[in-house]
Amino acid sequence: MSRGALPKAVTGERVRLALVEARPGGLTTKELIAVTELSLYQVRNGIRWIREAAAAQHRTPLTWTRLGGWSFTDDLSAWIDFETHDVRISLSRLRLILTGTALPHQERLPDDQYAALVVQQLNSTIGLLDFLIRNAPQKQTGRGPRTRNLNIAAERGSSPLESSRKE
Repeated sequence: MSRGALPKAVTGERVRLALVEARPGGLTTKELIAVTELSLYQVRNGIRWIREAAAAQHRTPLTWTRLGGWSFTDDLSAWIDFETHDVRISLSRLRLILTGTALPHQERLPDDQYAALVVQQLNSTIGLLDFLIRNAPQKQTGRGPRTRNLNIAAERGSSPLESSRKE
């Protein structure tokens, strides 16, 4: 099959149909490549399209596990696990933006109102995402979520907004 440029919706629909046929199981990315005869890039674009549009349109939550790959499962715990996983990734990225860029920006330019706003909004968003993770239903393994309540500014001893006002 030609591996030319196909619209995202076309590759996405091929991937979606392959996953529907695999139900209740799932397919790994390599298996999706074999079944759909698409390239790795096209399969990834197809997954992205499913996540952006088709999953909500068809009311079929898309999940991924290391062992089972991508799937449309009816297992509520799989949905929650995947949601929590994705929220953890977003939380980690936001923490890195805060500690690696936003806080140093604010510390170097304490009168910069934009930097203060970014730090404030990142801390709010981090708090919200951390709240979601901490309040996700517990897995049957008995282990709780492996997150820590993190407000970067609080760990530094004071709010960046307060410290910028002192200087």
